[in-house]
Formats: sequence, C-alpha cells, structure tokens
Amino acid sequence: MPRVLSFVGSSNSGKTTLIARLIGELKKRNVRVGVIKHAHHGFDLDREGSDSQTYQRSGADAVMLASPRGMALMRPCPNDADPDRLIGFLSDMDLVIIEGYKRASYPKIEVHRADRGGPFLSGLENLMARVSGDRADSGLPVFDPDDIGGLADFIEATVLS
Repeated sequence: MPRVLSFVGSSNSGKTTLIARLIGELKKRNVRVGVIKHAHHGFDLDREGSDSQTYQRSGADAVMLASPRGMALMRPCPNDADPDRLIGFLSDMDLVIIEGYKRASYPKIEVHRADRGGPFLSGLENLMARVSGDRADSGLPVFDPDDIGGLADFIEATVLS
C-alpha cells in the first residue's frame, strides 16, 4: 500500500498550486504520486447527453471512461467517499497525496496564506508541518511556499522512509 499524506487548509490557501509544484519535484525523484482531491461540494465530469451519463442514468453501478490520454471511474458514493476506500484504487503508487479530508487520521501538512490574515486551522489530528509565509512558533516545521525542494526532502525523510 502507498504512503498517504493529506494537505489541508482554508479555501484559496494555495493547496492545489503547492501540490502541483510538489508533484513535479517528487517525480524528478522517481516517486510515483497519486492524488485524491476531496470535492466536498460535488463536481460534474460528464456533459449532458454523453454516453457515460446515459449509462449512469440507466442504472450502471460503475462507468469507466478510457482513452489513450487516461481513464476515469465513476461510481456512486454514499454520503462522502471514505478515503481509505479511494486509496485502494491507487495501490501501485509510492505516495498518495490527499487534498482535504481535514478530519481523517492521515498525517497532515497545513497550507496557510499569511496574506489572507486568517488563523491557522485548529484541532487538526496528526499535523506534522505547515507551509506558510507566517513563521509563527508552533513547534512544527514550517516551510516557505517557494521551498518545494525542502518540503520534498521533509516528505521523503518522514513519510516515504
């Protein structure tokens, strides 16, 4: 099973941008990375009238789209998808990065934008570091948002080792 690391933070804190940059750095280090994005507000993958939407509406329990560019699997999820179940689809990865799932028990790195003026999140379980321009003393390692190499070093040493 892959190692799992969750990135959490307030909306528009820069999580997606940071994760995308981190993926590039980890790929240079030959780390196989999968990502699960928690879309708690829902999303639409199909367009109206598409074949896959037709299959879903006809009652298919799962619909997979496949092309030379990639694949997508759509299955109904009761309430909110359990990340443990989702990780099983990425079992061939070295690392699964989860964006979100603040309440899950995975190791977490909080992404915080000091220029937004909001406080750090409170009550996070298994918080191991922060990425922020704000160097407030919390007893945790704090990485500058531009220190992608340092963050990747930290992840290799603490999560992937």
